Amino acid sequence: MLLGEAIAARHSVRKFLKEPISDEDIAYIIDNARLAPSWRNGQCWRFVVVRDPGKLKTLAQAVGQVNGWIDQVPALAVATADPGRSGGMNGIEYFIADVAMALQNAMLAATDIGLGMCFLANFDEVKVKHILSIPDNIRVVALSPIGRPEEGGGLKDKALKALFTRNRGRKLSLDQVLAMEVW
Repeated sequence: MLLGEAIAARHSVRKFLKEPISDEDIAYIIDNARLAPSWRNGQCWRFVVVRDPGKLKTLAQAVGQVNGWIDQVPALAVATADPGRSGGMNGIEYFIADVAMALQNAMLAATDIGLGMCFLANFDEVKVKHILSIPDNIRVVALSPIGRPEEGGGLKDKALKALFTRNRGRKLSLDQVLAMEVW
């Protein structure tokens, strides 16, 4: 798949087939995440991939009702950062951007091999860190399920769909997002 095709095909997947994800596929996805740019090349990210059903069930309780379905996914990537390996400027801490770029690479790599992922931000960081023995100095930035998308695997609950897709025009036209020389 060409990069432009992967970018166009990538979408947030929230429902997956009950098909295990191989070590090779996990390695491919995370290796591509590893190649993302980062603040001063600090590469502050680390991913914890969880496939154990018991641990997924425990994590589902840590994310609450909105994302409680993660106990049904074949794998879950927990994207973390060591803020000390990143940096900041103009009041902006870049560890979040570092992880977001790595996670975008992971999502495109997953799309490339027919898998899907989704960026989840609604979780209790303290509980997730406890469950996965993540050190205190490390931040959990996002969770992302990994799996083969089930047909129609988007948001079905109308209230949740309205909450998470408020901007129906998400895919704006180029002239709506690009200015040349001045705003």
